[in-house]
Amino acid sequence: MVERFRKNAKVRTIAVASRKGGVGKTFSAINIACCAANGGPNGDLPKLKVLIVDADSQQNSTYYYLKHMGAQMAGQKVLLPPNPNCPMGNIYNISDIIAGNEYMEYPTEWENIFIIPSDGRIDQLNDIATGDIKGYDDNQLNKFSSMLFDDLIADVSDEYDLIVIDTPPSKTHASQGAIAASSDCLVVANPDAFCASNAVPGTIADIQMNNSTFRNEDNQTNIIGILINKVSSLRPTSHEKDHIRKIRSQFPEFFSPSLVMCNYVAFNTEIPQKPGHFEWYKHPQAKEQMESFYNYISDKVLSDIYAEAK
Repeated sequence: MVERFRKNAKVRTIAVASRKGGVGKTFSAINIACCAANGGPNGDLPKLKVLIVDADSQQNSTYYYLKHMGAQMAGQKVLLPPNPNCPMGNIYNISDIIAGNEYMEYPTEWENIFIIPSDGRIDQLNDIATGDIKGYDDNQLNKFSSMLFDDLIADVSDEYDLIVIDTPPSKTHASQGAIAASSDCLVVANPDAFCASNAVPGTIADIQMNNSTFRNEDNQTNIIGILINKVSSLRPTSHEKDHIRKIRSQFPEFFSPSLVMCNYVAFNTEIPQKPGHFEWYKHPQAKEQMESFYNYISDKVLSDIYAEAK
């Protein structure tokens, strides 16, 4: 059994969020998890034990981590394989947690990354959850969802250094609950009009509303920053510059050059396909940006854990 690295530091939970699909949210979540498990992009940091929670009905993280053990695409749905750690060949997923059933994390090809997969139904809280929640309003459903994720995090926190939640690319009760229960949240966007005017302000507003509604003043979800992804390589267009300026002017406290990633990374490199095999190692520009990105995450979120190595 792989042991966690941290001794006294608290587990950290990063929700990766966006109100728009296709911005690179899952790409970012997976790279954070893989870098943390690898000991950073260059392998010079302690290797952390990571849990991925796929709370996205699109199941992209699920397919990535479980395809090696037989996860299959059937139309737009991922069919989950039996959990190899279960002698009865059971299939567990995020809906089991919502329904109050027993569950078990899946192992992955990475010895220190585990996953609770999505079955594609997480947005259907009313159909999955036990108890009478049919009459709940949106705020009550968000609270119910946040309590489910709170319970999950409390249940597994002793086992892991880092929990990464891949949230739905929309404003759903599942995404609101995951964000409300997380210690930290990374907002992912593209340099386009919808993200600058709607997706980013909406996601930030959701986090702030969740903080005021569900969290104590001394225990707020920390906004790590806004990752602006898929910027045109080397020469951003004038429209991209305008959208980036708009995001930066609205939220200067969440903007950093380390969180501006050109499309060279997203379009010319793959998500790591094997433990320690980072495609962007081969591309100096992509490698530099991924190192800067992870170092930023490390400084903002994981510094207490890494400090225990000194």
